[in-house]
Amino acid sequence: MKEKIYEIPVNEAFDQDCECPICVLERDLEKNTVEFVLGPAMMEPDFRIQTNKKGFCSHHYRLLFEAQNKLPLALVLDTHMDTLNEILNKTALLSKAPQTEAIKKELEQTEKTCAACDKIAFVMEKYMDVIFYMWKKNHEFSEKFNNCKGFCLPHFNRLLREAAKFLSKKEANEFCNQVIAIEKRELARIKEEIHWFTQKFDYKNESLPWGNSKDAPIRTVEKLRGFLE
Repeated sequence: MKEKIYEIPVNEAFDQDCECPICVLERDLEKNTVEFVLGPAMMEPDFRIQTNKKGFCSHHYRLLFEAQNKLPLALVLDTHMDTLNEILNKTALLSKAPQTEAIKKELEQTEKTCAACDKIAFVMEKYMDVIFYMWKKNHEFSEKFNNCKGFCLPHFNRLLREAAKFLSKKEANEFCNQVIAIEKRELARIKEEIHWFTQKFDYKNESLPWGNSKDAPIRTVEKLRGFLE
């Protein structure tokens, strides 16, 4: 039996009227992660070790900096800078050429790391496991899954890619056929909506109702690439 704590946000995401419930999961998880970094993480030694070592990507630094309270971020930056200084200082006894290469290697690795990205990726993997588990075991959820508005293309591809990891060969084949049918259906829907948006600018259609097309441009982008930042 999967951990119930992960089922709650999955169910809530699939209850929403959106272009991709997995994007909803990821967006909410990112928001919670930023709040965690600036709050409870201050008292979590294990996570502080990770932030000291990895720091954050520019995207998550921006989200952290946009928060009202700057002190937690300053504390994280202070100890992360200590780690960076150690990287530079520990090569001081090496000869010039190896020292340069060692520093470059360490810094290049640091540029690729982000404590927030890693935490989000870890929990998202749990969510994906739960999605496949509930699709297989929970009839109510499988109905909800089938009736959703599909997924952004990156998450649609992830579902197809990871089906074999979480399901048997027969189940994965059934799942992929279902999710492809859902995506075809919903791409056709949003194509109609974005097309009608363009047609509404023809004077002949000026008095006709918008239907669901008024916000079609942003929802089409969300369908193609996921939520805008």
